[in-house]
Formats: sequence, structure tokens, C-alpha cells
Amino acid sequence: MEIDNILISGRKESIDVCCSLFGYTELLNKLHISARYNIKHQPYEFEKICKIFNIDINNTTIPSQKTILIGFSQKYFNENIIDNYNIERIVTNKDIAKIIGDNISIKYIKCGCISSIIAKEFLNNNIIPSKQSVILLYYGIIYQTSNLKSKNTKDLDIDMVKYLKEVYKDILIEDSHNRIFEINNFRDVLYNKLDNNLIKINNMFENLYIGVICIQTINCKDIIEKNIDLICDSLERYKRKNELDFCILLMQDLEKGYSYIINPVKEYENLITRLFHFQFNNSVLEYNRVICNSEIISRLYKLSTFRDDINTLCAEKNMFFSNVRWWVNLCIASMKKIDLNQLEYGKNQPIKRKKEIIKNACNKDLYYSTFTYLVAGMEDFFSQLIKLILKKDNRRLLVTVKDINFKSKYDIENIVLANNKETIIDLIIEDRIISIMYANPRCQAEYFRKALSIDISDEKWNIWYEIKATRDLIVHNLGTINETYIEKAGTAARGKIGDTIVLDTSYFLSSIKFMKKIVSTCNTIIKDEFVFNNDFYYQEF
Repeated sequence: MEIDNILISGRKESIDVCCSLFGYTELLNKLHISARYNIKHQPYEFEKICKIFNIDINNTTIPSQKTILIGFSQKYFNENIIDNYNIERIVTNKDIAKIIGDNISIKYIKCGCISSIIAKEFLNNNIIPSKQSVILLYYGIIYQTSNLKSKNTKDLDIDMVKYLKEVYKDILIEDSHNRIFEINNFRDVLYNKLDNNLIKINNMFENLYIGVICIQTINCKDIIEKNIDLICDSLERYKRKNELDFCILLMQDLEKGYSYIINPVKEYENLITRLFHFQFNNSVLEYNRVICNSEIISRLYKLSTFRDDINTLCAEKNMFFSNVRWWVNLCIASMKKIDLNQLEYGKNQPIKRKKEIIKNACNKDLYYSTFTYLVAGMEDFFSQLIKLILKKDNRRLLVTVKDINFKSKYDIENIVLANNKETIIDLIIEDRIISIMYANPRCQAEYFRKALSIDISDEKWNIWYEIKATRDLIVHNLGTINETYIEKAGTAARGKIGDTIVLDTSYFLSSIKFMKKIVSTCNTIIKDEFVFNNDFYYQEF
């Protein structure tokens, strides 16, 4: 029989994709559309399902036309594979209509997995799937949605599991989950994973070669306790064999949702454990899907570069404050040593007048002008910090704070003419920064807490409010205290209405010391908490 259609996947096959390829091929053939599938890579768990239920997998070669793509990958199209395989239809649970040509038919349903879409197609066409397709589609849904508990699970996934159970009540019982997902021979599984899934990446995280393996099962804790020596020995052996700096084994329990990280290299254990602990919120069920090896490395890389960027920004600002303090002190010391009789400038001015000018400069004027420069430097630090965090984690743009008027509409021309999504994000970030920096300082503090996960004490914020109020008073009222200053400074106000604000050496130096302390505090909070903490995603604002 001539094969009219070939089904392939758009990326390295997951269990869901493998099950979908098998089921959709059967559906097409029952609709009198001749079709075959090609599964390039069969995950261990997929092979185990097929073995337990005696399901034969018969691959065919990939022809040059009439290809149906199950699943979707942007990379797939970027590499022009679509030209080689002449894809006519895509079945996916991702909304890809905007980036796919009109010549390609798209079957898209928003749900947790593609197996649910295929099961729905059987139901819609009033065709009863074979026992083999029911088994595979059922476990494709169960595995992809972490037993229907993942955040990405939709009503369709739940409905299709019920439908498949009704079709073959005798085979889809809960106890069979143990037969599929509990590892009976952990040594074979571990070695298989190490041989086939170990990735070796260089220049991604502190210039190290990293090996990452991911195993999903049930009863993880028991398996680890029974095999911990085997795990560590195997990781060490493969580390040497593949010339790696270290290996990570990530084990996830599909039933209970917990994640376990095994990494025998002590100097990285704390960092990696904390990273995964907070990224998963200690549960795979909080996320759309367990992250794959490449995503693990990507997150480690982002973590390391982000920490470097923060360190660089904080070091530059601390240097800025130190430099200003140094040259102001130098200016004052130099002016006090000037021989006024030998001074070329202002020859006709009386010595008494010259002394008065220098005295005012040393005691007040120089501090007034440089203090505004210092505060501008601190505000620039806040602006750069906000930009750095929002660029690293765009989801924080979704967080809003009352009384900060964020722009909700953007010029359609800027969006249409943008080269890519990043350009649009940059535009939004710039607008966000302007709105934040022109907002009331107390609103800024609230934004730092809610959106940036930087929780600085109210006591320190009060000091900053007063410093900003002093700067504004100098710029707008030449240092004479007014009601506006009292309102802005709050409990930290230094004087009464009509007084001249004190900005002497002591206040000037203490302000520099405070601003440097804020920079260091932000650096510490971000390095210790921010990059690991996703709690704010689940808060209501």
C-alpha cells in the first residue's frame, strides 16, 4: 500500500509526542487516509509502556512529501527542515498561527498535551481507538501532566482521561501507574540515561563542563535511599569518562511532586540545590512541565551571568560614591591651603571677601552642588537595577503597584516596526523605569518589594526619603525648609519650616556611607534571594 502521509515530531520526542504519533497514525488510517509514523528517539518510559502492554513500534522512513508534524519547535523551522519535509499539517497545543505560513494547516487546541488532542479527534470522529492507542494516549496525558496535577493541565486533559478509561475499563487502572513509572532495575535505567541523555556543555557556567541527567518516576525517595552509592559512583565514573567538571542527577516524583537533586561535588551542591529547590518550589506540579536538560543549563548560565552583572553594577556605583567623596575632600583641603595673595583670579577682590567665598564653599556651597550629583547617582543605580532585573525576568513586568501610573497602551507603529519581541520588551521597560523614578519614593519602595523582591527595611527607606527631600529642597528652594520638604521627609525631617537645611561635612559623609550601604544591601539580597525566589508569581497585587 502506498503511504500518503508520514507523521514526524518537531523536536526530540517526549513520551507525549511518541504516544501522539502512534495514536494519530491509527486515526488517519481508520479515516481511510494511509499514514505511517517515524519516531527517531524512544524515551525509556515509552519503551517500558510498550513492553508491558506488548505494543509493537514499527518505524518507517521519512518521505519527501505530505508530512504531518506532531508538536512544534521554533528551531525546527529556523533550520529549514520544513522545506525538506514539505509539512502540510501541524498538530500542536501551542498557538503558532502568527509564525506559520498560510500554506500549512494547523490543528491547535490549548491543553496540557498533544495526546489529549488526538484522543479528542477519535471522539469527534466517533471512532473507537484500538487498545494500544488507548494505552499510549492515556499514559501520554498522565505523564505530560504529572498525573493531571501540573499547572498546565486543562479540562480537556481531564475529560480525555475519563473518556479513555471508559473505552477500556479493564486495562487503565490506577495500580498500573506503578508498573509504568516505578523503576525496577535502577542500575539499567541510570546507565541508559547516562549513556543517552548526558549532555556536555562548555563555556556556559563558569567555563565548566557540566553533565545533567533527569529521571522521572514514583517512589523517588526510596529509590534514592537504596541506590545512593550507585548514583554517586556512576556520576563520578561518567564525570571522568566524559571529562566533565561535575554531573547533576535530577530525580522527580510524578506521584508526590517532589524534586531531588544529587550532586556529589560539594562546592556546587549548595548553589544548585537552592536553584532547583526554588525554581520548582519543591514541586514539579507547580510548573507546566519538568524542565529539560538544556533548560537546566540555561538557568545556571543566566544565574551566573546575572550575578556577575549585579556585582559589576554595584561595584561601579560604590566606586562612584567613593570617588566623589575623595575629590570633594581634596577640593576642600586644597582651597583651605590657597595663598589668597598669590591668587590670579579675582585680583581686585578684598582678601576678606575671598576668605568668605572659600569659607562658604567649604562649609555649604560645594556640598550643595555635589550632594545633588550624589543623589542623581543613586537614582541612576536604582534605574539600572530595575532595568537589569526586568530584562532578566520579563514576567516581573506584570506586577503593578497602586499610585504608579504605568502606561497601558503603546504606539502600534513601535510594535509593528519592532525587530523582535526583545525590542518591544525594552520599550516597555524604559517606560516602566520613567514611571517608577517619577513616582512618590514610598511607591518606589513598594515596587521594589513586590516586583523586584528587594525588601529593604522601612527604617532605611525613611533615611532615603529624607535624602531625596533634601536634594529637592536644595534644587527648588535653595535649602530653605518648606512644607513640601516636611511632607516628603516625614519622621526623618531635619528642621522646621523657615530653617536652612543643614548640609555639613558630617551629613554629607553619612549620606555617602548610607547610599553605599543600600547598594551593598541590594547586592546581597539579589544574590542570596532574588534569582532563586519565584514566590511573587503566586501573589495577588
